[in-house]
Amino acid sequence: MSNKKTPKKEEYSELVLSGEQTIQKIGELKKQLLIALEEHDRLVINLQDVARADLTFLQLLCSAHRTARQFGKHLSVANISAAVVSAVTDAGFVRNNMACGQDCSDTCLWSEG
Repeated sequence: MSNKKTPKKEEYSELVLSGEQTIQKIGELKKQLLIALEEHDRLVINLQDVARADLTFLQLLCSAHRTARQFGKHLSVANISAAVVSAVTDAGFVRNNMACGQDCSDTCLWSEG
């Protein structure tokens, strides 16, 4: 019998994003999100310094959110920059009393309120 202990996963991590978050960077961001979700039970994505965001960025965050929920993990966004707010609004992602059809209205990244 072994006395080795399995290292405990950190429960919380923050991923800080900055600059342009567009289709040109989406592949690398997807890799970062997958690693962070694999290593942590709770992930907060800080969007304070995002200067530009496009639809692919929003779609990736929504996909990461659904994946986190599927595996019993928690993903949220914080400090949403004006550029991200504008992208969310322009894309029609703002949710108030409606859901995207993914059964996550209680934790939707883009809920108002």
